[in-house]
Amino acid sequence: MDARYNYMDALKADIQDFIENEINLNEYDNIDDLNDYLNDVLFTTDSVTGNASGSYTFNRYQAAEYVNDNHDVIRDLISDGFLTPESFTEYFINSDYETIDVIIRCYYLSAAINQVLEDIEL
Repeated sequence: MDARYNYMDALKADIQDFIENEINLNEYDNIDDLNDYLNDVLFTTDSVTGNASGSYTFNRYQAAEYVNDNHDVIRDLISDGFLTPESFTEYFINSDYETIDVIIRCYYLSAAINQVLEDIEL
């Protein structure tokens, strides 16, 4: 059996790649400034959340696999008010797994950024 897709691990890897390729750490006075910048920019960066285009995977079947590996996350999204049961039902009925996938990535983004930044010194 394949390992379950882990959104947090995937996001952290994408955030680390973004920092390595796009960020000059010397441009930030402190970690809070970098954190604020990353939260603003990565929310709409397709290579991290997919929120700009509406898809991270650009593949409905791949997104469905990721979402189906994480039903517990859907419950968290709904209980935390990040997604309504009605909107989830609509996305699910329409097989709009790419949107659900993007919502999950946006949901975890800030926590993933915080974890990545724990290992960075400015």
